[in-house]
Formats: sequence, C-alpha cells, structure tokens
Amino acid sequence: MTPPGWPETFADALDLLDNLIPTATKQYLHSLAESDLDREQWGLGLAIRNELELWREDAPLTQWFVARGVDKGEEMSIELVRAYWRRLHGLKPAPEPN
Repeated sequence: MTPPGWPETFADALDLLDNLIPTATKQYLHSLAESDLDREQWGLGLAIRNELELWREDAPLTQWFVARGVDKGEEMSIELVRAYWRRLHGLKPAPEPN
C-alpha cells in the first residue's frame, strides 16, 4: 500500500475491503445472487469508489485498472464487488481484469 493507504493492486484492494466492509454489509452481499451484483453500483459500489478514491487519476489502483483497459470508476468498483462476492462465497477468484 502506498500513502495515504491506497491499495496498489486488485488483490490489495480485496484485502482492504475485508477491513472496510461492515459485517452486516458482508452478510447482505453474501445473500445476493451473482446476477444481482450490478445493482450495487450505486450502493456498495459508490462507497468503494469513494473510499478507495477510484476517481483520482493518481491513485495506484486507478492506474492499475486503466492499464488493463478499465477506465470508469463504476466499472472498477463493480469488478471489485464481484471479486469480493466470490471471496465471501469461498469461490476461486475470477481472473483479474485484463
């Protein structure tokens, strides 16, 4: 992690979400079907965008995503929501965005 605590990679971000997401939100997220995750773009996704500052072009995670062709904060956060959902379900992580 780099100052001021920004995650540098996708894996770093998922680890950070373990500490940031409250237990009740984890339970809610776990209860959703994978096909319902897109609706979290304006709830949990927005909170992730703000907390990880995915709108900042100089944030390492934003740069990591942009280098892989994902340049919109909404897309970045939903990729993180999907991956975190898989983690909560004990599933193998999907491949990181290319």
